Amino acid sequence: MTLTEKQIENRIRKLETLKAEKKEIEKAIEAVENEIKNQMQDTQEIETTNYKIKWTVYTSKRFDSTAFKKKHELLYNKFITEKEARRFSYNKK
Repeated sequence: MTLTEKQIENRIRKLETLKAEKKEIEKAIEAVENEIKNQMQDTQEIETTNYKIKWTVYTSKRFDSTAFKKKHELLYNKFITEKEARRFSYNKK
């Protein structure tokens, strides 16, 4: 299917509208979650009639590639892989 220039511009406008709606929905989700978290304070788990709500503390370990590269640049470079990808973007003129 080949889109006309006008159809492409309509799709971009629709995309912009959807992205704006997504941001608003994400803000609303965050606000509701924060209300519940504020109610929980330091409590890690609460139960209602229909839900078990958990807000737990956890620790994660992440590899600090920047620090590793600084200390072991030659070794770091041996394990670098390149992958080709495409990035979709648009700008208003």
